[in-house]
Amino acid sequence: MLVHSMRSAIGRKDDADLTPVEWQFQYFAYREQITPSAHAALKTRLERAAERDARQSDLWACLAQIYVDEYAFGFPGNDETSLDRALTAARRGVELDRANQFAMVALAQTHFFRQDLAAFRPAAERAMALNPLNTDALGILGLQIVQTADFERGTAIVRRAMELNANHAGWMHFAPLWDHFHKGEYEQALECANRVDVPGLFWPFLVMASACGHLGRRVEAQVAVRDLLALDPEFAAHARSNIGTWHFASGLMDPILDGLREAGLSIPESGSSDSPRRNVRRN
Repeated sequence: MLVHSMRSAIGRKDDADLTPVEWQFQYFAYREQITPSAHAALKTRLERAAERDARQSDLWACLAQIYVDEYAFGFPGNDETSLDRALTAARRGVELDRANQFAMVALAQTHFFRQDLAAFRPAAERAMALNPLNTDALGILGLQIVQTADFERGTAIVRRAMELNANHAGWMHFAPLWDHFHKGEYEQALECANRVDVPGLFWPFLVMASACGHLGRRVEAQVAVRDLLALDPEFAAHARSNIGTWHFASGLMDPILDGLREAGLSIPESGSSDSPRRNVRRN
Protein backbone atom coordinates (compact mmCIF):
# COMPACT_ATOMS: atom_id res chain seq x y z
CA MET A 1 0.00 0.00 0.00
CA LEU A 2 2.81 2.44 0.90
CA VAL A 3 4.64 1.69 -2.34
CA HIS A 4 1.52 2.34 -4.43
CA SER A 5 0.82 5.56 -2.51
CA MET A 6 4.37 6.79 -3.10
CA ARG A 7 4.18 5.90 -6.78
CA SER A 8 0.92 7.79 -7.14
CA ALA A 9 2.34 10.85 -5.37
CA ILE A 10 5.51 10.85 -7.47
CA GLY A 11 3.47 10.40 -10.63
CA ARG A 12 1.76 13.74 -9.99
CA LYS A 13 5.09 15.61 -9.82
CA ASP A 14 6.96 17.15 -12.72
CA ASP A 15 10.32 15.55 -13.46
CA ALA A 16 12.04 18.84 -12.64
CA ASP A 17 10.68 18.58 -9.09
CA LEU A 18 11.72 14.99 -8.37
CA THR A 19 14.30 14.46 -5.65
CA PRO A 20 17.28 12.09 -6.11
CA VAL A 21 15.54 9.49 -3.94
CA GLU A 22 12.39 9.80 -6.03
CA TRP A 23 14.43 9.16 -9.18
CA GLN A 24 15.71 5.98 -7.56
CA PHE A 25 12.10 5.04 -6.87
CA GLN A 26 11.31 5.61 -10.55
CA TYR A 27 14.15 3.28 -11.53
CA PHE A 28 13.03 0.51 -9.17
CA ALA A 29 9.44 0.87 -10.38
CA TYR A 30 10.74 0.28 -13.92
CA ARG A 31 12.70 -2.73 -12.66
CA GLU A 32 9.45 -4.41 -11.62
CA GLN A 33 8.58 -4.84 -15.29
CA ILE A 34 11.61 -4.27 -17.51
CA THR A 35 10.40 -3.74 -21.08
CA PRO A 36 11.85 -1.91 -24.09
CA SER A 37 9.13 0.75 -23.97
CA ALA A 38 9.52 1.41 -20.23
CA HIS A 39 13.29 1.51 -20.66
CA ALA A 40 13.14 4.03 -23.52
CA ALA A 41 10.76 6.31 -21.63
CA LEU A 42 12.83 6.36 -18.44
CA LYS A 43 16.11 6.82 -20.33
CA THR A 44 14.77 9.92 -22.05
CA ARG A 45 13.56 11.38 -18.76
CA LEU A 46 16.82 10.66 -16.95
CA GLU A 47 18.97 12.17 -19.70
CA ARG A 48 16.90 15.35 -19.60
CA ALA A 49 17.12 15.47 -15.81
CA ALA A 50 20.91 15.07 -15.93
CA GLU A 51 21.09 18.00 -18.35
CA ARG A 52 19.13 20.14 -15.90
CA ASP A 53 21.14 19.14 -12.81
CA ALA A 54 24.46 17.32 -13.18
CA ARG A 55 25.26 17.37 -9.45
CA GLN A 56 23.09 14.50 -8.22
CA SER A 57 24.88 11.20 -7.56
CA ASP A 58 21.64 9.18 -7.52
CA LEU A 59 20.60 10.59 -10.87
CA TRP A 60 23.88 9.53 -12.51
CA ALA A 61 23.60 6.11 -10.88
CA CYS A 62 20.11 5.64 -12.34
CA LEU A 63 21.35 6.71 -15.76
CA ALA A 64 24.30 4.30 -15.55
CA GLN A 65 21.94 1.44 -14.68
CA ILE A 66 19.71 2.33 -17.63
CA TYR A 67 22.69 2.26 -20.00
CA VAL A 68 23.76 -1.09 -18.54
CA ASP A 69 20.26 -2.47 -19.18
CA GLU A 70 20.42 -1.08 -22.72
CA TYR A 71 23.40 -3.34 -23.35
CA ALA A 72 22.45 -6.32 -21.17
CA PHE A 73 18.96 -6.73 -22.65
CA GLY A 74 19.75 -5.52 -26.17
CA PHE A 75 17.23 -2.67 -25.96
CA PRO A 76 16.90 -0.06 -28.73
CA GLY A 77 19.81 2.38 -28.59
CA ASN A 78 22.25 -0.40 -27.75
CA ASP A 79 25.50 0.07 -29.66
CA GLU A 80 29.24 0.04 -29.05
CA THR A 81 28.90 3.18 -26.88
CA SER A 82 26.33 1.80 -24.39
CA LEU A 83 28.85 0.58 -21.83
CA ASP A 84 31.10 3.61 -22.36
CA ARG A 85 28.14 5.82 -21.48
CA ALA A 86 27.37 3.59 -18.50
CA LEU A 87 30.96 3.83 -17.26
CA THR A 88 31.02 7.62 -17.57
CA ALA A 89 27.72 7.96 -15.70
CA ALA A 90 28.66 5.47 -12.97
CA ARG A 91 32.03 7.12 -12.37
CA ARG A 92 30.33 10.50 -12.18
CA GLY A 93 27.89 9.15 -9.60
CA VAL A 94 30.69 7.72 -7.46
CA GLU A 95 32.77 10.90 -7.74
CA LEU A 96 29.84 12.96 -6.47
CA ASP A 97 29.25 10.66 -3.48
CA ARG A 98 31.71 7.87 -2.71
CA ALA A 99 29.36 6.55 -0.01
CA ASN A 100 26.48 6.10 -2.47
CA GLN A 101 25.94 2.35 -2.67
CA PHE A 102 23.57 2.66 -5.62
CA ALA A 103 26.28 4.40 -7.66
CA MET A 104 28.92 1.84 -6.64
CA VAL A 105 26.62 -1.03 -7.64
CA ALA A 106 26.16 0.65 -11.03
CA LEU A 107 29.93 0.95 -11.40
CA ALA A 108 30.47 -2.72 -10.49
CA GLN A 109 27.78 -3.85 -12.94
CA THR A 110 29.33 -1.75 -15.69
CA HIS A 111 32.73 -3.34 -15.11
CA PHE A 112 31.10 -6.78 -15.23
CA PHE A 113 29.44 -6.27 -18.61
CA ARG A 114 32.62 -4.67 -19.95
CA GLN A 115 34.20 -8.02 -18.99
CA ASP A 116 36.73 -6.21 -16.79
CA LEU A 117 36.71 -8.65 -13.89
CA ALA A 118 39.84 -7.13 -12.32
CA ALA A 119 37.83 -3.92 -11.83
CA PHE A 120 34.51 -5.66 -11.13
CA ARG A 121 35.63 -7.65 -8.09
CA PRO A 122 36.87 -4.77 -5.87
CA ALA A 123 33.97 -2.56 -6.96
CA ALA A 124 31.48 -5.29 -6.03
CA GLU A 125 33.12 -5.83 -2.64
CA ARG A 126 33.10 -2.09 -1.95
CA ALA A 127 29.46 -1.80 -2.98
CA MET A 128 28.31 -4.65 -0.73
CA ALA A 129 30.35 -3.34 2.21
CA LEU A 130 28.63 0.05 2.05
CA ASN A 131 25.40 -1.59 3.26
CA PRO A 132 25.51 -5.35 3.90
CA LEU A 133 21.74 -5.37 4.53
CA ASN A 134 20.72 -4.02 1.12
CA THR A 135 19.25 -7.18 -0.34
CA ASP A 136 18.89 -5.78 -3.85
CA ALA A 137 22.61 -4.97 -4.03
CA LEU A 138 23.52 -8.35 -2.55
CA GLY A 139 21.28 -10.13 -5.03
CA ILE A 140 22.56 -8.33 -8.11
CA LEU A 141 26.24 -8.54 -7.25
CA GLY A 142 26.03 -12.05 -5.81
CA LEU A 143 24.49 -13.24 -9.07
CA GLN A 144 27.23 -11.60 -11.09
CA ILE A 145 29.85 -13.18 -8.82
CA VAL A 146 28.21 -16.52 -9.67
CA GLN A 147 28.59 -15.63 -13.33
CA THR A 148 32.34 -15.15 -12.85
CA ALA A 149 32.43 -18.88 -11.92
CA ASP A 150 32.72 -18.22 -8.17
CA PHE A 151 29.59 -20.31 -7.69
CA GLU A 152 29.87 -21.11 -3.99
CA ARG A 153 30.48 -17.57 -2.75
CA GLY A 154 28.09 -15.87 -5.14
CA THR A 155 25.28 -18.28 -4.31
CA ALA A 156 25.89 -17.83 -0.59
CA ILE A 157 25.60 -14.05 -0.98
CA VAL A 158 22.31 -14.32 -2.86
CA ARG A 159 20.90 -16.87 -0.41
CA ARG A 160 21.72 -14.41 2.37
CA ALA A 161 19.77 -11.72 0.52
CA MET A 162 16.83 -14.09 0.14
CA GLU A 163 16.92 -14.91 3.85
CA LEU A 164 16.96 -11.22 4.77
CA ASN A 165 14.02 -10.41 2.51
CA ALA A 166 11.23 -12.97 2.31
CA ASN A 167 9.66 -10.90 -0.48
CA HIS A 168 12.81 -10.97 -2.59
CA ALA A 169 12.67 -10.65 -6.37
CA GLY A 170 12.16 -13.85 -8.35
CA TRP A 171 15.29 -13.29 -10.43
CA MET A 172 17.43 -14.04 -7.35
CA HIS A 173 16.70 -17.73 -7.93
CA PHE A 174 19.08 -17.54 -10.89
CA ALA A 175 22.07 -17.75 -8.51
CA PRO A 176 21.28 -21.21 -7.05
CA LEU A 177 19.97 -22.19 -10.49
CA TRP A 178 23.37 -21.65 -12.13
CA ASP A 179 25.10 -23.34 -9.21
CA HIS A 180 22.96 -26.44 -9.77
CA PHE A 181 23.51 -26.23 -13.53
CA HIS A 182 27.27 -26.03 -12.97
CA LYS A 183 27.08 -29.22 -10.89
CA GLY A 184 24.96 -31.04 -13.48
CA GLU A 185 22.00 -31.01 -11.09
CA TYR A 186 19.45 -30.30 -13.80
CA GLU A 187 16.36 -31.31 -11.82
CA GLN A 188 17.24 -28.76 -9.14
CA ALA A 189 17.99 -26.16 -11.81
CA LEU A 190 14.50 -26.72 -13.21
CA GLU A 191 12.97 -26.20 -9.77
CA CYS A 192 14.77 -22.87 -9.50
CA ALA A 193 13.69 -21.84 -13.01
CA ASN A 194 10.06 -22.37 -12.02
CA ARG A 195 10.53 -19.87 -9.17
CA VAL A 196 11.80 -17.11 -11.44
CA ASP A 197 8.90 -14.72 -11.95
CA VAL A 198 10.00 -12.24 -14.60
CA PRO A 199 7.39 -12.08 -17.38
CA GLY A 200 8.80 -11.76 -20.88
CA LEU A 201 12.33 -12.85 -19.96
CA PHE A 202 13.81 -15.59 -22.14
CA TRP A 203 16.12 -17.10 -19.51
CA PRO A 204 13.58 -19.32 -17.67
CA PHE A 205 12.49 -20.92 -20.96
CA LEU A 206 16.12 -21.30 -22.01
CA VAL A 207 17.01 -23.06 -18.75
CA MET A 208 13.97 -25.32 -18.97
CA ALA A 209 14.81 -26.28 -22.55
CA SER A 210 18.49 -26.88 -21.84
CA ALA A 211 17.98 -28.75 -18.57
CA CYS A 212 15.25 -30.95 -20.06
CA GLY A 213 17.52 -31.57 -23.03
CA HIS A 214 20.26 -32.82 -20.71
CA LEU A 215 17.72 -34.97 -18.85
CA GLY A 216 16.34 -36.50 -22.05
CA ARG A 217 12.86 -35.15 -21.33
CA ARG A 218 12.06 -34.41 -24.96
CA VAL A 219 8.40 -33.42 -24.64
CA GLU A 220 9.06 -30.86 -21.90
CA ALA A 221 12.13 -29.64 -23.77
CA GLN A 222 10.08 -29.05 -26.91
CA VAL A 223 7.45 -27.09 -24.97
CA ALA A 224 10.17 -24.85 -23.51
CA VAL A 225 11.73 -24.37 -26.95
CA ARG A 226 8.33 -23.38 -28.31
CA ASP A 227 7.93 -20.79 -25.54
CA LEU A 228 11.45 -19.51 -26.18
CA LEU A 229 10.85 -19.14 -29.91
CA ALA A 230 7.54 -17.39 -29.24
CA LEU A 231 9.63 -14.60 -27.70
CA ASP A 232 12.16 -14.64 -30.53
CA PRO A 233 11.67 -16.91 -33.57
CA GLU A 234 15.34 -16.46 -34.53
CA PHE A 235 16.80 -17.08 -31.08
CA ALA A 236 18.94 -20.01 -32.24
CA ALA A 237 20.80 -17.77 -34.70
CA HIS A 238 22.09 -15.45 -31.96
CA ALA A 239 21.89 -17.72 -28.92
CA ARG A 240 25.65 -17.64 -28.39
CA SER A 241 25.73 -13.82 -28.37
CA ASN A 242 22.72 -13.49 -26.04
CA ILE A 243 24.02 -16.05 -23.56
CA GLY A 244 27.60 -14.78 -23.76
CA THR A 245 26.55 -11.31 -22.62
CA TRP A 246 26.01 -12.79 -19.14
CA HIS A 247 28.04 -16.02 -19.23
CA PHE A 248 31.33 -14.95 -20.78
CA ALA A 249 33.22 -16.09 -17.64
CA SER A 250 31.01 -18.69 -15.95
CA GLY A 251 32.11 -21.70 -17.97
CA LEU A 252 28.45 -22.54 -18.59
CA MET A 253 28.20 -21.46 -22.22
CA ASP A 254 28.89 -24.90 -23.70
CA PRO A 255 26.71 -26.87 -21.24
CA ILE A 256 23.81 -24.48 -21.86
CA LEU A 257 24.19 -24.70 -25.63
CA ASP A 258 24.62 -28.49 -25.56
CA GLY A 259 21.34 -28.83 -23.67
CA LEU A 260 19.57 -26.54 -26.12
CA ARG A 261 20.81 -28.64 -29.02
CA GLU A 262 19.51 -31.76 -27.26
CA ALA A 263 16.19 -29.93 -26.94
CA GLY A 264 16.05 -29.50 -30.70
CA LEU A 265 17.49 -26.03 -31.35
CA SER A 266 19.94 -25.87 -34.25
CA ILE A 267 22.69 -23.64 -32.85
CA PRO A 268 25.91 -22.89 -34.76
CA GLU A 269 29.06 -24.45 -33.33
CA SER A 270 31.80 -22.30 -31.82
CA GLY A 271 33.62 -20.34 -34.48
CA SER A 272 30.57 -20.14 -36.73
CA SER A 273 29.06 -16.76 -37.43
CA ASP A 274 26.50 -15.70 -34.86
CA SER A 275 23.86 -13.09 -35.56
CA PRO A 276 23.99 -9.91 -33.46
CA ARG A 277 22.06 -9.96 -30.21
CA ARG A 278 18.41 -9.04 -30.36
CA ASN A 279 16.02 -7.84 -27.72
CA VAL A 280 14.03 -10.87 -26.60
CA ARG A 281 11.65 -9.19 -24.21
CA ARG A 282 8.13 -8.15 -24.99
CA ASN A 283 7.11 -4.51 -25.04
